[in-house]
Amino acid sequence: MGAPAAPDDARTVAPVLEVLPRIVHLLRQATATDGSEPLTLTQYRLLQRLVEHVCLTSDLAADLAVKPATVSAAIDCLVRRGLVERRPSTGDRREIPLAATAAGRTAVDAAGLRQREALSVLLDALTARERDALAVAIGALGRTLDARHGR
Repeated sequence: MGAPAAPDDARTVAPVLEVLPRIVHLLRQATATDGSEPLTLTQYRLLQRLVEHVCLTSDLAADLAVKPATVSAAIDCLVRRGLVERRPSTGDRREIPLAATAAGRTAVDAAGLRQREALSVLLDALTARERDALAVAIGALGRTLDARHGR
């Protein structure tokens, strides 16, 4: 771990720690479809990947930088909800291909739209300069996270 935050860092860290959980909650609530239980953000991210292509649990874990057990638990829930299906293995029986169902693809599209709408409401309250500064800062944080995870 790094050194404790310097006073100038604390001025930045405190608002991030205050606001990010609220934004995460907003985004999670936006994933609820037809009055259903909202998807966790991990479930949503997994489902997004499975809409793009068929994957194995190990590939999803590596892609999202989470433990395979976390992926397995989330996939089990998505399968029960009819959003993901396990396909027959063509090789190693321990490697079961996973794919989004039609309902899963619809859920991702609808949730993504609702998330963008919810964020737009927040961003519309900012000035153009504030939105630009936020875009730069978020981009820098994303690059930093990517570098930490070797992406």
